[in-house]
Amino acid sequence: MKFAYSAAAAILATSLSLTAFAGNQDCDKPDKPKIPEGDSASEKELIATQKVVKEYVAAGQAYLECNDAKREKLLESYNTTVDEMKETSDTFNKSVQAFKSAN
Repeated sequence: MKFAYSAAAAILATSLSLTAFAGNQDCDKPDKPKIPEGDSASEKELIATQKVVKEYVAAGQAYLECNDAKREKLLESYNTTVDEMKETSDTFNKSVQAFKSAN
């Protein structure tokens, strides 16, 4: 029984390592822009800042979408690994039961 859990742990570690490698796309969080004080900023500064804020929001959306994709891949791999661990443990336990019955 101890072997089944060791094998399952090895499978999990390998799967998570491969997932980390395969899903290692960069999701760069954008830097928060500096917003000028409204009571001292010029109209020109505020118009320029508006463009920066729009770019920040677009980059932030891309960052969130990137992380959503990574989370979905990781969850799929996690669930597959759990299923494989259970199947492996069940198969091993059946082998142990068959061995005990035969001996």
